[in-house]
Amino acid sequence: MSEKPKIAIATGDRGHDQGHIAAKLLAPSSTAALTIGSPILFSSVAHGSAHDIAGKGIANPAAMVGALLRLSNVKKMRAREGQP
Repeated sequence: MSEKPKIAIATGDRGHDQGHIAAKLLAPSSTAALTIGSPILFSSVAHGSAHDIAGKGIANPAAMVGALLRLSNVKKMRAREGQP
């Protein structure tokens, strides 16, 4: 990722979707939500389905790659702390 990491925190029953709005303003091509405090690691990328570019090989994978790297880092941190 070429952009500096930025964090937007949203809470409540609509925190996930509403948080994506603020985060996408900060980092439009690399926004992903990460669930905190759950024993199950979960992340979702903040983008649409991109039907207009599907199958053209031009999609930007930065947000998905970033989300996977963050999940991997959380898993490693949990393992060091003896958590599942």
